[in-house]
Amino acid sequence: MVKFTYKPFEEIIIHEIDKVEKQKLIERTAINLKPGETGTLYWANKILFSYRSMPETAEVIADQLKSIIHWQYVQFSFCENYESPIEVKTGTFINVIHVSNSKILNEFTKWITEQSNSPNPPF
Repeated sequence: MVKFTYKPFEEIIIHEIDKVEKQKLIERTAINLKPGETGTLYWANKILFSYRSMPETAEVIADQLKSIIHWQYVQFSFCENYESPIEVKTGTFINVIHVSNSKILNEFTKWITEQSNSPNPPF
């Protein structure tokens, strides 16, 4: 019999984070897209965002085995309502994935909100 174990990640290390206006986030996501291509953003708890994982080096993989994720870069904007897809002026579309059901991404967006209300947010 095969044993199955669920072990969620315990920590996300964010190396750079950038708060931007919603339109700027959309433009950055679409900048290298050709007509007909689509980009992807994520939305939960009134936060629209994207993230880039670190390259999979031996060190990063070793951390993943210890339940630690490294995000190289995060950009986000406060966005009251979920909307998908978002049409961009160039005729391309940005798909927005509603990720409120993801425990990790849900906790991440709550952390963003908490940090934005702190006296010294990291962004």
